[in-house]
Amino acid sequence: MTKIIHVTTERTQILTNKRITPRVGTEVSSATPTINTDNYDVFSITALATAITSMTTNLSGTPTNGDKLLIRIKDDGTARTIAWGTSFEAGNTALPTTTVANVTLSVGFIYNSVDSKWACETPIKATSTEINGGSDDVKFVTADGLATSYLGIKYVSAHLNGTTALTTSEKVYFRVPAGLTGMNLVSVTGSVGTGAAGSSSSGVPTFTVKNVTDNNQMLSTSLTIDAGEYSSADATAAVVIDTTKDDVVTDDLIEVAVTTAGTGVTYAVVTLGFRLP
Repeated sequence: MTKIIHVTTERTQILTNKRITPRVGTEVSSATPTINTDNYDVFSITALATAITSMTTNLSGTPTNGDKLLIRIKDDGTARTIAWGTSFEAGNTALPTTTVANVTLSVGFIYNSVDSKWACETPIKATSTEINGGSDDVKFVTADGLATSYLGIKYVSAHLNGTTALTTSEKVYFRVPAGLTGMNLVSVTGSVGTGAAGSSSSGVPTFTVKNVTDNNQMLSTSLTIDAGEYSSADATAAVVIDTTKDDVVTDDLIEVAVTTAGTGVTYAVVTLGFRLP
């Protein structure tokens, strides 16, 4: 005999493997969208052709603590500003104030009965700058954001000499490993000496980076370290990467060479940073 269980409002029940279909509402465009939260869990504005002056004006319903509401807004091809009004507040995420042209903006809310407001709780992607800063504990990290942050840069250091003074015959070669394939050269820095000795007493040490496999110089302005300096950080002529020749693939042969040695330079190191485009 099949036992039939009815869902009622008279007692607590646990539902397993049951689908709850959201109630969906739609509006093409309005400066004051009409949303009744008793009737909708998801509300879409499909072709917003004007600025939204208030999301609160025509908002109605009797929400309870923890109710959820998803609002999706797509403009008509022109970015539109959004004013939320007093029924909405920032939760773990700031309220967005504009759309992005031709991109659907999805904003999730959870009702906060303490404040009697819909709190914005949409997960927000961290930018590479925010990942680099490391101070935001709310936003989430994507593979793309990670790849374009400092954490996505892989470094290779070429050590050109030691205690013997640098000469223009110094070169370092290395093969691009599989872990760097498809990446671009995004940073080139240099250092010399020990911080107390070993900088150039005269002349400007100059270094080139060449993809020997492609027969391409990867720098349009060579790396330099000014006389008396231990680092390229404040070089008079800043290094410039040729962005048309910056990509590498597995087994490319890379050469780091000295074109000007300076005088008395020791412990010259050139460090290359690679990152996915």
